[in-house]
Amino acid sequence: MLGHIRVQDPALYENYVLRSIHFDSEYTLRYSEIFDRLPDLERLNRFQGPLQDLTFERRVELARLFLDRIASLHRIRVAHRDLDRHSVWINERRSKVVLSGFGAAHFPERTSIGGTRSKLLASGFRVPEDVGKSSSGTPFQQDVFLAGALVWTLLSGERLQSMDRVPLWTSGTMKGLDIPDAFRGWFDRCLKTEARERFDNGVEAADAFAELVRKTEKASLAVC
Repeated sequence: MLGHIRVQDPALYENYVLRSIHFDSEYTLRYSEIFDRLPDLERLNRFQGPLQDLTFERRVELARLFLDRIASLHRIRVAHRDLDRHSVWINERRSKVVLSGFGAAHFPERTSIGGTRSKLLASGFRVPEDVGKSSSGTPFQQDVFLAGALVWTLLSGERLQSMDRVPLWTSGTMKGLDIPDAFRGWFDRCLKTEARERFDNGVEAADAFAELVRKTEKASLAVC
């Protein structure tokens, strides 16, 4: 699968994909990977403390970079399907967001591992489709749901509450936090329980987020 990324988007492969030097090819319940780690990268599940010390504008920038990575994957018809804190790495000083953990990925030339996917999610979020709460969505709509939950972590510094490891989202989730209300609609759409009501893919989600950020920044300048 990484070979597909290398051929289709060499820049993405060289700069934003963390390659594993060893992994469990049988995808057992104790699936694990050892990564060829790049200097100064921190896994998001270890970066969450420093994340809360960043300005909101800086967290928005990291979220935008993360969504750009997902959009790049979807443009070459790759869906990650295991997006969570364990598969996202950050170098905040260099404004770099890198992805890892492609064991569950979907792409055209590969037979999907299908039900085996749940075995890989030892610590990650699942999507409503995994627990029968939604009709089957495309792998790209599944990524949109997981990406929405991850962006929430980046912007709020907190992990969404979950049931059966599926993130729970309501419009009231934003109450009391310093996230502008303008972002509510974007999260509402990404985190729809019904897959067909989400953005169709990461390109749409990334473009909508970027446009939202532009409008929010413009409104802030107008107030000043």
